[in-house]
Amino acid sequence: MSTRSHHGCWTCKRRRRRCDNARPSCQNCTDRGAACEGYEVRLRWGMGIASRGRLTGADTPAKNSVPPRPRGRQRDLIKERERHAELEQGSALHGSRDLELAVSQRRVVDDEVLFNECELAAETV
Repeated sequence: MSTRSHHGCWTCKRRRRRCDNARPSCQNCTDRGAACEGYEVRLRWGMGIASRGRLTGADTPAKNSVPPRPRGRQRDLIKERERHAELEQGSALHGSRDLELAVSQRRVVDDEVLFNECELAAETV
């Protein structure tokens, strides 16, 4: 008497037979002379995004839903250039020490805002 295979090869699962999980080919497939379809995880594709189990694909692919963002070192260089430009621009108008302090305080506020936005985004996921 055979029972349904939960952890067997895909061939035994499809035939609803007990699988001995032998590798590379299970004994049922070998005895039948059938090609054993293996044990690896299979992904289902829905609307262009891979999903497993109860999660389904989105209406738009993930690549189009979020604009590209500078990565790592490139992002750091861009921020540093912006900070340097602000310092140079302001030092011509005001005392350089006061402006440097103001820009530094602004960066701290920007970092806090970014942190709070990331926290909110993590809570909604």
